[in-house]
Amino acid sequence: MDTRILIWGGGRIGSALSFALKKNKHVRVDVFDVVPQRGNISEKEIPKVVPECDVIFLCVPSWQIRTSLKGIKEYLSPRAICVSLAKGIEEETGKTVDSVIEEELGDTSHFAILGGPLLAEEILRDKKGWGVCASKEKGISDAVERLFADTFYLSYTSDVSGVALSGALKNVYALAMGFADGVHTGSNLKGMLFSDCATEMVNTILAWGGKVETALGPAGIGDFFTTSSSSYAKHFLLGKSIAKRGQQHLEKNEGVVSLPTVVQVLHDRLEDFWVLQLIQQVCIQHKDPRVALEHYFSRKA
Repeated sequence: MDTRILIWGGGRIGSALSFALKKNKHVRVDVFDVVPQRGNISEKEIPKVVPECDVIFLCVPSWQIRTSLKGIKEYLSPRAICVSLAKGIEEETGKTVDSVIEEELGDTSHFAILGGPLLAEEILRDKKGWGVCASKEKGISDAVERLFADTFYLSYTSDVSGVALSGALKNVYALAMGFADGVHTGSNLKGMLFSDCATEMVNTILAWGGKVETALGPAGIGDFFTTSSSSYAKHFLLGKSIAKRGQQHLEKNEGVVSLPTVVQVLHDRLEDFWVLQLIQQVCIQHKDPRVALEHYFSRKA
């Protein structure tokens, strides 16, 4: 019997997953999106389709995870696995995605966080990615891995909160790399900035209770490298756009939404997180990125 899959959200990553999964002859893929043109099922079909699903991929941003779960949880089959690809922190509560899922579905629910470097544009061009499937039960990861056997690599970790936080942090820190690229600091200074970003990311993940191997692995520094260097990476490109064209280009995305919570959590230690202060100055206090970077590098000298 084919595995029934629902992709909740037909944007960039949802489209990429649909493309990858359809290579598996043993799956049936449906897509739902609030924009009808992005999906093949309508809202009125949800009560019929969801109970039949074995795996549901939540391909929506962190601020839509809770409302999405509220819309499907009453129809979920006990066997269903929910997999979130959101890489952010819920704006209203300051909670990581895994905490939101547990609140909505219960801590005994079958769910996973899929992190790691998985650029949608590369998947759509038949280039492999490296996913990190974080779940309390390895069987869940194994089930997800079988779906993508021929499309990208997948590794397992039980550090669910660490992977969820890593995804949010790499988006926050990628903004700083975009600032540096946008003002043409050069590769030498970007290399130093990357090093400091990575150090702060690791320290934040550890302070939040994550594991060092998660922070240093593909879901942490690996994904950060991809997000801070690829021409497809929207957080890097947003930082670059802000540096070149001004604050009017500051748009809502996972990094911008997650930033205030990260600052709040690290409040007592914020003086030790110089890159995070830099991002705060630009995105929250609206300081000129060039001035903020010059001040940052002067402090480091």
